[in-house]
Amino acid sequence: MRLLSILAVLFANIWLYADIPSGLIRTGESLPPNTYELVLIPQYVFTAKAVYLTSELRYQPHEDIGVGFSFGSGQLGYNFGTNATWYILSDLPSQPALALLGGVYFNRMEGENFFVAKLAPTVSRLFKIGRSTVTPYGALQLSPSFALGNGTNQFAMKTSIGTQAAFEILNGLRFWWELGLSIVNSMHEMSFGVSYPFAALGG
Repeated sequence: MRLLSILAVLFANIWLYADIPSGLIRTGESLPPNTYELVLIPQYVFTAKAVYLTSELRYQPHEDIGVGFSFGSGQLGYNFGTNATWYILSDLPSQPALALLGGVYFNRMEGENFFVAKLAPTVSRLFKIGRSTVTPYGALQLSPSFALGNGTNQFAMKTSIGTQAAFEILNGLRFWWELGLSIVNSMHEMSFGVSYPFAALGG
């Protein structure tokens, strides 16, 4: 009976983790230089039985480096932050694409404020199917968080697996599906996404 009580308390408070909802929604392959991408990510967080919505604007100033700014809000709270991605390897017949994201975020969860860092190595492989492409990817997200009030510092880890699909007839519009699985102090989540890359003015 005591074990059941402990488990009930743990599961009742499991969504208090300071981990950032929103999903990763990215492959290891970069966009063309001087390209923007607008991303919209609706998400369901299984752990807390809550919905969340994130938007992100990304910019690819160079073939090897991308930057982004995101804002998310939902039943769990909200977060905003910025990130940079280093595209280490391109997708070639002899190797998958490899990228490394680093980001810093302000996160408010269940009334507590956190400063959160994120590191996410990502691998992906593009497959061309007729006039469309499908790109499965996988990532490991490492997120130490630092409480700004009465909360506790935490370290979260989760793995993300997903797929990006693009259809030539839709002029670059891309669709995403992703499953995030908690490893340590994190949340199970399912994310869907739609993104649209477009050239910068004067590009």
